[in-house]
Amino acid sequence: MPRRPLVGRARRGGGQEQADGDTPTPAQSWSVDVPGLAEAVPVVRRWVRLLLANDPELAGTVELIAGEYTTNALWHSASGDVGGRIRVGLLCEAGRTTFTVLDAGASAGPGRWGPDHPEDHGRGLAIVAACAAEHGHRDTPDGRLAWAVVDH
Repeated sequence: MPRRPLVGRARRGGGQEQADGDTPTPAQSWSVDVPGLAEAVPVVRRWVRLLLANDPELAGTVELIAGEYTTNALWHSASGDVGGRIRVGLLCEAGRTTFTVLDAGASAGPGRWGPDHPEDHGRGLAIVAACAAEHGHRDTPDGRLAWAVVDH
């Protein structure tokens, strides 16, 4: 994952036109890099809620997915190691919203799961699957990209 000094700076893009019936709707996209710290999870959730504030139901669904994917990126990748970072993205098109997380890939360090209460873990992807029309992940040259699409 490229190391860019974008702490807390959101970037907004757009450009593609998507047709929704007869009315073209411009796609909008945002991304932000955040430090690989547990404190990033509520920040990312609030970021999603703010960007989707005009649709509270959609915001709640995508916020839930964002929390799960951000937590997974921090727990299961090198992004959660000292100095790690993740990049989250949001793409809103006519009738579809996509949330993405790009992490730094596999961690060389020990796992972060505590020995206490292992039953508290492992439900995140089931939650994402229940909320998203599509979801998945793939390896990229910059790390692992997880994505989920919510139709609305």
